[in-house]
Amino acid sequence: MGRNFANKIWNASRLVLQGAHPQAEAGVELTTPADRWIFSRLATVERELAGTYEAYEFDDAARLLYRFIWNELCDWYLEVAKTRLYSEDEAERLTVSGNLAGAAGTRDGDASPADAVPERGDLPQPAAGPEWATPRYPVGRPLS
Repeated sequence: MGRNFANKIWNASRLVLQGAHPQAEAGVELTTPADRWIFSRLATVERELAGTYEAYEFDDAARLLYRFIWNELCDWYLEVAKTRLYSEDEAERLTVSGNLAGAAGTRDGDASPADAVPERGDLPQPAAGPEWATPRYPVGRPLS
């Protein structure tokens, strides 16, 4: 499941970054019902995520993100946006490119799909605790 999800994120971000209009800037222009729907869902998911983090319900947070990214952003919105992204109308392409960048969280043109995948060193380290609770090997230790 994790490999497929990482691949889904990679392909979605590659579509957004490589298929977007070169002069597009990340933003939100609610010109179609699909745009209004995805950004309302994004706001709802952000509120729900804040609640799950505050309650330390990380499994629910992961499930929420997974379902939003896979089912709503990738499988629905990106598919609808493709027709506008490859449209002959420059204004339409510019608008949808900015919306895609805004929905994907891309703020500059230097981003790459690899930015969405954490490095081993970026993994959280366990807090100090009793000696019996301390892992024998640090989390994120490079494999030899």
